[in-house]
Amino acid sequence: MPQGIGYTSVCYSPSRQRIDDDVIYSRDFLALNAGKALVDLYLACQQFSGVLREMYESDKLEYEEWRSLSQSITDTIGVSR
Repeated sequence: MPQGIGYTSVCYSPSRQRIDDDVIYSRDFLALNAGKALVDLYLACQQFSGVLREMYESDKLEYEEWRSLSQSITDTIGVSR
């Protein structure tokens, strides 16, 4: 997306959650590459979240551990709520 003197990378998850990195890039292709990396990171975090959920459901993680780790993942991918 054009942003002032540069470009930003904004992506949306399948559930329409905004995913961005709040960086202004000087060139459009840099923002596009950053967007691709954001999508890769989002997908990896989604997979890891699933593993954590399975661990919680099989009593390998306490609720607070699961909640804290899940929140860390959400914070890492920059999903806007």
